[in-house]
Amino acid sequence: IKVVNLCGDTSNFGTPHVTIYLAASIGLNGDINLNWSSYDGISVSTYRIWRGTPGNLTLIDSVSGSFTSYIDHNAPTNTEYYQIEVLTTPCNSEGAKSTKSVYTSIFSNIINTQSSGITDIQNIEFKIYPNPVKDILDIDVKKQI
Repeated sequence: IKVVNLCGDTSNFGTPHVTIYLAASIGLNGDINLNWSSYDGISVSTYRIWRGTPGNLTLIDSVSGSFTSYIDHNAPTNTEYYQIEVLTTPCNSEGAKSTKSVYTSIFSNIINTQSSGITDIQNIEFKIYPNPVKDILDIDVKKQI
């Protein structure tokens, strides 16, 4: 990748960038556990955590760039959306060449905390067969009362 920064300078080819992938799970006492892949391509000093509704996310916290997880102990009980942000320094022209890229924010995917619809996995009995599977996999599900 080559970039042209806000100063109008063109960079050399940079290192490959790998974006952030964010996932969530529901933890104890309604906590929301966030886990994400680290951003590759620049040095990350801080990840910022956003929560809210589509189009209205609010910054709730930040963690060191060496972390890739966060527990939201104050998660609302309704469905919320989350996103992770990496901040970079905007360009600073130094003679004819800039020292930083044009990017000032890099965001992860947006995820929501909506339940899968299975309220109590302990009350579901199921069978999966045959083992090993050749062409057809059978799954029998029986909900216990």
